Amino acid sequence: MAFWITSDEKLMSRVQSRGDEGAFAELVRRWKGRLEQASFRVLNDRHRSEDLVQEAFTRLFLKRDQFRSDAPFGSYLWRITINLCQDELRRQQSAKRYIVETEDPEAMNSVLDMDGHPSRETEKQEEAAAVRKAITTLPDQVRIIVVMRHFEDLKFREIAEALDVPEGTVKTRMIQGLSLLAKQLRPLNEVDSVSNGNHSITTDLSSTL
Repeated sequence: MAFWITSDEKLMSRVQSRGDEGAFAELVRRWKGRLEQASFRVLNDRHRSEDLVQEAFTRLFLKRDQFRSDAPFGSYLWRITINLCQDELRRQQSAKRYIVETEDPEAMNSVLDMDGHPSRETEKQEEAAAVRKAITTLPDQVRIIVVMRHFEDLKFREIAEALDVPEGTVKTRMIQGLSLLAKQLRPLNEVDSVSNGNHSITTDLSSTL
């Protein structure tokens, strides 16, 4: 069967009704990378994120009978993944890890200008690392919402359903998260504003509201 032209919902229906391993493998192929990246942004632990996503797919298959055919598959899978992220953050308690830096020194050297000064690409990497580090300082519930809304572009309604909280609570926590990030990133924003006019990193984040 040409799975690439089949919707996620139809694939899940095949998994649910027949235990179709081919359909399930296609769902894993479509979603694995995105879920791992989102989980990594929440947990800041690459290996744990990969394990968590594997667990999410395991739960998806084992509890396939709970999927409603009239529900969006993406929302259902996000709910499983977000709940697992919540469980992991509760276990970690402190939820503070070091930012994963590049493991290839040559890759960093390659982005230097000929005169040895950092290129714009290096600055972008430093900005991304600063944002990741700032995100790890957010309260757990706020962090999950910022990642899912800003980086994964989930609707407030979808996040509210996954967390089982009112949509207004999600919006309030999102605003709280942006405020905390703005304070954390203020020094970097001041430098960025000088070099790029009025643009700042938190401007991009605020556009998600």
